[in-house]
Amino acid sequence: MSLVRLDVRNFRIIEQAALEFSDNVNLIVGPNASGKTSLLEAIYFLAHARSFRTPQFEHLLRRGADELRLVGRLRRGRDPAIEVLGLRRDRAGMEVRAGGRPLRTLAELAARLPVLAIHPESHALVSGAPTGRRAFMDWGVFHVEQGFYGEWLRYSRALKQRNAALKRRAAEREIRIWDVELAAAASIIDRSRAAYVKHLREVLPSLCDRLLKGRGLGLGYRRGWREGEELAEVLASDFHRDRERGHTHNGPHRADLTLELDGLPAVTGASRGQQKIMVAALLIAQARLYTATSGEKVVMLGDDLASELDDEHRQIVIAEMQALEGQLFLTALDESVLPVVADRRMFHVKQGRVMIA
Repeated sequence: MSLVRLDVRNFRIIEQAALEFSDNVNLIVGPNASGKTSLLEAIYFLAHARSFRTPQFEHLLRRGADELRLVGRLRRGRDPAIEVLGLRRDRAGMEVRAGGRPLRTLAELAARLPVLAIHPESHALVSGAPTGRRAFMDWGVFHVEQGFYGEWLRYSRALKQRNAALKRRAAEREIRIWDVELAAAASIIDRSRAAYVKHLREVLPSLCDRLLKGRGLGLGYRRGWREGEELAEVLASDFHRDRERGHTHNGPHRADLTLELDGLPAVTGASRGQQKIMVAALLIAQARLYTATSGEKVVMLGDDLASELDDEHRQIVIAEMQALEGQLFLTALDESVLPVVADRRMFHVKQGRVMIA
């Protein structure tokens, strides 16, 4: 998959831009606060309907504007056909269309434009809350197993209903009626996540040899409830505690991906720089798995890698991203720190204006 063209309107400080990209490497240079990260963020937003920098929509909307618009033209592999993907967002809500047809779910959007990003806050995958690590796992599983999203929705809806019943102190029978639905969906979600983590472990060693100098990056998976028990059993035995808490404590919504460096928890045993390198390895491994299972390429974004990684690791990370043979977008203050390749396109950004070099 590649993003052939992107039209941007009122996204952060970019008032308007119409850009055509290389299928290979796209280099975006400019001073700090010029808008180069905003361009990567716009690509990510078109693919995920959310930002990798902020959860606040007001921060994305250009000052004085009422709405933002993003229109991407996509090409799948060598297929000459172009699909138009459009997103409009204002304070009232969001509208997404593909080929002129409204998309009903974010899953339909994610399936069309697979985008992964390495950026200054990527270390939060290691040091942040489990929510981010669950999202990392689920992005990978979603693109491998078509039925996963449906089970995830099934579980989320049942969990919402059970929690609402717990909160209002409903009768036990009314609460427990949701346990069967939760347990059935949870079993499928758990198996899918566990299998995905297993596949990640198989891909990581070669990356760790280069990026971590052979140091061991350990991945563990916690499913969100006690091992050796079915979720239905745990929900039954913990019912009274759930009722006291007013919410369901056990289940896939509590799952986590545990990370270790040389046997020590990465959140405390790895430096911030090592955490960033670990995240780069995880995201590149995820991109490799996506291509291996789908036959398609991932669009990779690398934001300001020169300030995030030392010279040696930056060069290795960029080389590994290029080796994915997908479309690559990189930002930097100066083009001297970016790779010199034959099929590349250079953009200069200044005060929100994007110009082809």
